[in-house]
Amino acid sequence: MMEKILHIITPNIFSQVPMNTPYTPINCDFYDILEAASTLRQNCEIVYVADDQETIVQGRISNLYALDGEEFMLINDSLRLRLDAIVSVNGVLLHSFGTYCSARNV
Repeated sequence: MMEKILHIITPNIFSQVPMNTPYTPINCDFYDILEAASTLRQNCEIVYVADDQETIVQGRISNLYALDGEEFMLINDSLRLRLDAIVSVNGVLLHSFGTYCSARNV
């Protein structure tokens, strides 16, 4: 069972979830939820996996972008997460959306 850690992001802290596995694109409907939260500047609770632990962060999605065929989110301009590390955003589970939507290209 994975341990859950609550992490409140403070300014000037930048950490990246190390990912040594190939990127798996996320479902486009879930991506739409991320875009809406970012556009509306909503405060979000984001659960992601790093080093086999679930970590919970609270903050605003400042940016969504692609780099070298992988997709990332920037939270509070300080934490970068690869999108396939996300478990949930505001209680909405990524895995409940099924497989990748082929309509969007990374």
